[in-house]
Amino acid sequence: MLSGHARLDMAPVDVASTPVGILLTNPRTVIYRAELPAGALSGTGNIFRFANRDARSAGGIYTLKLRHRDNGSTYTISFAAFGDLSAATDGQMRLQIYIGHLPEGRPFITMDVPWTQTSSGWRAPKDH
Repeated sequence: MLSGHARLDMAPVDVASTPVGILLTNPRTVIYRAELPAGALSGTGNIFRFANRDARSAGGIYTLKLRHRDNGSTYTISFAAFGDLSAATDGQMRLQIYIGHLPEGRPFITMDVPWTQTSSGWRAPKDH
């Protein structure tokens, strides 16, 4: 399982008609990649959600919540996803979250600081 959250400062977009993507890499390869197509998020007002309960067994994005903050230029996103993470073996990974198509969209990218291995997997460095 891969989970994460981020704050993205960017110009407002039409969330309902924009794809959202997640990319986990290390210096050698793509470890995990998933993209929700435009229209996959549903919601009203400032909060949009996606859920796919089958992702737990089939892989893919399990849940995703995207909130457009009241200031108009900040989005917060949180997600949980399942897939083959067997290539996640060193701390030089980078998590990228896109609002827009991979890799052309506007990304949030974790700092270029090694991740910490824990008893249950890996933890990205805090960016804030």
